[in-house]
Amino acid sequence: MTCRRPLYFDYGVHSLVLHANEHVHYTHRDNVAASIIHLPTATLDLSTGPNGRDQWTYVDVEDAAPVAALTPGAKYDLVVDLELAQSATNVDIGTFMVRTEVLWNNITTARSARPVFVHPGHWVVDLSARLVWLLPTLVFGRHGYISQSQSILAINGYKDLRHRPLTAVRVELSHPRVQVARASLSIVAQLSGLRYLMYHWFTVTSTLAILNIAGAQVFGCFVLYLYLTFPPVDEPPGADHDDGDNEGDEELLGDLASNDEEEEGSGLCGDFNTQVFTAESTAHLRWPSSQPHGAAKAT
Repeated sequence: MTCRRPLYFDYGVHSLVLHANEHVHYTHRDNVAASIIHLPTATLDLSTGPNGRDQWTYVDVEDAAPVAALTPGAKYDLVVDLELAQSATNVDIGTFMVRTEVLWNNITTARSARPVFVHPGHWVVDLSARLVWLLPTLVFGRHGYISQSQSILAINGYKDLRHRPLTAVRVELSHPRVQVARASLSIVAQLSGLRYLMYHWFTVTSTLAILNIAGAQVFGCFVLYLYLTFPPVDEPPGADHDDGDNEGDEELLGDLASNDEEEEGSGLCGDFNTQVFTAESTAHLRWPSSQPHGAAKAT
C-alpha cells in the first residue's frame, strides 16, 4: 500500500542566494539567528483528512482537528522522488544532501540524510535528446528539458505509534541553488502475511478465502447430517451395569464351587461302592489258585 503526495520546495528570498559569499555564510536552518541563506524546504502535513493535504494550512483552528494518517503499529518506508534538471547549475553543485524528518506536533521523531548528485551527460546524448523532444515541444507544447530522476529511500521501517502518530514530514535540500523540476513523497507500508497477499493478489486471495470458509461450512453441515440421520448403535442390555454383573458372576462361581464340593462328598461314590462292588460281583476277581492250594493242604 502506497500513499504518494507531491512536494513543493520553498526557496525563500533569492536576493540572499545571490550573495557572493553564500558558502561562507551557509548555516543550518535550526540556527535562525545566524541564518543568511534559506535552504529549500518542503513540509507535507498528513494530520488532516484520509490522505493528508498538499501543504496548505487552515485559517480557523477549529477546522484543523488532527487525524492520524497511518495505522498505529505498522511499519512504513518513506521514499523521496526527485526529478532534477540536468543543467550546468546542478552539475556544478555536485553532491548535496537530502534531509528528511518525521514530525509529531513539530517534534522530530526520526531523521535521515542521503547524498544525491546529478550525473553529467555527454553532449552527443544531450543533443540527441533535444532533437527527439523538438517535435513534441513544437506541436504539443510540452517541455523539452532533460532531467534525471532520483528515488531516495529516506527512512526504512518507520513504526508509527499510537501515542506519537506521524503528523508531518519535512524534506530539506542542503544547497540553495538545486534546481528541482518535480518532487514527491511516497509512504509505502511494509505488508506481510495475509495483508501482503490481499494487496498484491486481491482476487485470488479473496476467492481462496471464500472457498475455504464455504468448504468448512459444508463439512460442518455434512457432519451434522450424519449425526442426525444415523443415530449411535444401541449397546447390549445391562452393558452399563458392569459392577452388578461382576458381583453376579462371583456369586454364580461360588454356587458352582459349592455344588462341586457337595458332589465330591455326596453318596455317589458310596452308592457306587455298595451297589457295584459286592461279593458276588467281585467273585471273579479273587485268586484262582486259592482252592487247589487249600486242597493240597487237606491231602
